[in-house]
Amino acid sequence: MQSESTMMQDLFDLYKKQLLEKIDAISIFDDPEDYSKQWLDVSTLIHSIDKLIDIRQDLSIESSSYFPPTETKEAIPEVEVSTTSQEAELFPFKRKLRGGVVLLDSGDYFLPEQMVRDMGLTDGDLVKSGAPYMHENRIRRNFTIMKKSHEENPERVQLTEFVVEKTERGLCLQQDIRGNYHLLENGEPYTACLSHSDVLDYSLKPGDVVDAAYYKNNTEGISLIFKHSKASQKDYSDFHAIHFPLFSTKTADLIAEEEQTIRGLGFQYTIVYGTEMDSTVKQQMRKSHVLFLDKDVQHTKIAQILTEHFTKNRKPIIMLSEETKEIPSKVKQVDSLIRKQL
Repeated sequence: MQSESTMMQDLFDLYKKQLLEKIDAISIFDDPEDYSKQWLDVSTLIHSIDKLIDIRQDLSIESSSYFPPTETKEAIPEVEVSTTSQEAELFPFKRKLRGGVVLLDSGDYFLPEQMVRDMGLTDGDLVKSGAPYMHENRIRRNFTIMKKSHEENPERVQLTEFVVEKTERGLCLQQDIRGNYHLLENGEPYTACLSHSDVLDYSLKPGDVVDAAYYKNNTEGISLIFKHSKASQKDYSDFHAIHFPLFSTKTADLIAEEEQTIRGLGFQYTIVYGTEMDSTVKQQMRKSHVLFLDKDVQHTKIAQILTEHFTKNRKPIIMLSEETKEIPSKVKQVDSLIRKQL
């Protein structure tokens, strides 16, 4: 498999060869119109090289914008991929600090942070690639999620919706918008001070709300990955959440903590115990905008009713683990799908 650097170098060498040939062929003593056409060809090729450099920069410094897919992609519930031929057409997604890559046979294809968020991609998802096409002298691909992993990169730690604060060490992240501190693995509160380049690139000031990430083996290597707009910081008070936990294995304290977290985001909240009449559950789910569901209850009749309704109506389903702190980031991943229902 070619690396990104090797692929970029091959393209650059090809452009360079073509550029030298075109320059060598130019003659200012020929017909002026022909000269103008030749120089236009050279200018176009130089512009292509500029675009190639932009792509290379995207691999190290994430831009907040990207070219959207030609078709609107909705979040797709988990599906079973059973045959070898189907698996051969799917490619894994690998989450990076900022953005991520699809591991294609032809090389790693970089996806910017905004696209990762809009698609709801997580580490290990399997995606199907559309045919490559050209847009603005760049090779583009559209991707569709075919199988969800419901996992995160175990080496990557994300700080979600943290408030930028001014300290003696510069602009730093200490608490999220709900006043929670991020704790390191040893239990110590973590203060992440942002690099000068991140402050400039994102035009940061105290009070801004951002997401950042670092690798566990490099806690000082914090990288800003997203700046939330004022509009995106609205709570979910206009939306209704329905929650079906697994009462037989989860403690009452853990379920109460999940409820508190979901309510803390602003959701109107309904919990399902699994003993209700089908008609009662159906009435509650019709007015709900997002479903919080434990994996181990999926085989129950109530869970099947809920899952069928939310899948059919393209409403997001969030699978819960015992990591309550992950709920806000999982909600953010499907934010656009929640808000479009109003």
